[in-house]
Amino acid sequence: MEQTKRKTFLKKPGWLHRPTRSDLLLMIASLFIAAFLWAYIASGSGYSVRFNDIPVIVETAGTKAEVFKLTALSPATGELTVNAELSGSRTDIGGLSKGDLEAYIDFDSGVTDTSGYQIQTLPIRLRRKNGTVLRSAELSVSTADVQMDKIISVKLPVKEVITNLSGSDETIIDTDNITATPNTVSVTGPSTTLQKLDNIRVRLNEQEKLYKEKTFTGCSDFDLIGTDGNSVSKEGLKVQAQFDVTVPVYYIKKLPVTLTLDKNYPAGFDTDWLLNKVRIHTDRAYKLAELTEDNDEKLFIKIKTSLPENKAVLDTYDALEIGSLSLYDMKLGSKWRKSIDINMLEGNENLSNIDSVSVSFDNTDLTTGSFNIPNNTITVLNAPSGCTIENGYTKVSIIGDAAEVADIMASVSDIRATADMMTATIPQGGGLFNQMIQVTLPDNVRHDHVWISPAPMAQFTATASGTPSARTSP
Repeated sequence: MEQTKRKTFLKKPGWLHRPTRSDLLLMIASLFIAAFLWAYIASGSGYSVRFNDIPVIVETAGTKAEVFKLTALSPATGELTVNAELSGSRTDIGGLSKGDLEAYIDFDSGVTDTSGYQIQTLPIRLRRKNGTVLRSAELSVSTADVQMDKIISVKLPVKEVITNLSGSDETIIDTDNITATPNTVSVTGPSTTLQKLDNIRVRLNEQEKLYKEKTFTGCSDFDLIGTDGNSVSKEGLKVQAQFDVTVPVYYIKKLPVTLTLDKNYPAGFDTDWLLNKVRIHTDRAYKLAELTEDNDEKLFIKIKTSLPENKAVLDTYDALEIGSLSLYDMKLGSKWRKSIDINMLEGNENLSNIDSVSVSFDNTDLTTGSFNIPNNTITVLNAPSGCTIENGYTKVSIIGDAAEVADIMASVSDIRATADMMTATIPQGGGLFNQMIQVTLPDNVRHDHVWISPAPMAQFTATASGTPSARTSP
């Protein structure tokens, strides 16, 4: 008995005693049971987790909507959000975060092939970002009304090109004739958007002075212009284009106006004296360019050309000769006027809006006189056989300085005349016809301020068999 008490006294109470084999087995069994119970609980279906404000992705690429050539107009990705509650095992969903998930419109469910604008109600689903669909998720919003449209293509014309270019001192950009190639562009997008488009406006961003026509290649800056004239966003549209833009230039030359006299004036005639009396009329009277230093007295014509060769010609001009004036047409009288059209060389354009002018002359201190030349005193040159001048007289009228006219009238017997039949128009069947004669005023009197007007005409007779011959007939 004394030994039994000693053993009991030596055994330490509670956890302080050394574990026995049976104690160890019991501890291992307890841990196993605890682990089993935890695994059972963790793998059970009673676990749930909630995520709020998950953005909804709206994307038709790779879906049935794309096969039907439909696109989503609204809502856009991120406009809608949903709250999602997931239930399941802790193993499956316990480690998920909001960043692992995405909500999306399911375009493969319920979308139909219809043309044009439409609204379809489609389901919203939840999936892992690796693509696994979580069909057990409960969403706060399960469907969305999606505005959709058919994708079509149209061709839009290029109607305008905007540039920052400028001309040089001698050139001007021909903005009305700038061209872009191609002149039409294909645009693909929703039909409702494309119906609002009208044309394309190309922007050429280069800045430089042009001295001649130039083509800029690879221009890719352009705007889509709507039917209301405003720019339309390219978002949601497929349009790619590069343009070759040709920018023409033209040259401007401002020249004063002048004219010349036909060479039908008497020998020794003072042409400058008469040209100083000539006036060109448009809104008012102007002098000939070379006869005045005052630009206010000159009529200027602004000439445009896009041809370098024409510019080279214009650069050699000091004045623009608009025509010639025949002294035979210039008659004494304050109402005498002659109209002259202003014609441009091919490739030139008149920018002054002056298509014609009228010409007059100052007849102050001028007078007129008339006399008859006997036809038998007229020398006939190159007369054909059977062609003779009629008997009688040919009237000659002169205009000019009063003193000179009086001297000539006193020396009529010294006046000579010639008719060159090489320029005559002879009737084929014969008969009477008129031919102009050239009058030589006498050398013994001054006549540099006198001219003949109108052209004196002598009368001739021709037979039907008359033919030209190079002979002189007195």
